[in-house]
Amino acid sequence: LLAYETDPTGEAIAELKRHIHSMKGDAQAVGFVDLGAFLHQTEEWLERAEARQPKREVATCGLAVVDELRAYCAGLAAGREAPLSQLMASLRAA
Repeated sequence: LLAYETDPTGEAIAELKRHIHSMKGDAQAVGFVDLGAFLHQTEEWLERAEARQPKREVATCGLAVVDELRAYCAGLAAGREAPLSQLMASLRAA
């Protein structure tokens, strides 16, 4: 994400999209439906945002996605599954 701010070729965002797509498939394959839906929403947001938002705004929102994923994974490690709905709603609206 940080490289995306300064990468004029767009290779950084293409790599990010590949990682998100892979994580989405992995999440769905092991039954983490909410996480798969969240990552799908993230993919759609990236497609929209890339075309119309300044790179800094895309990177800032992308970092919020990373924070949400970290919190979600920490919750799983602690034996609880946290909802991802608040950030999903934000991604839909962006």
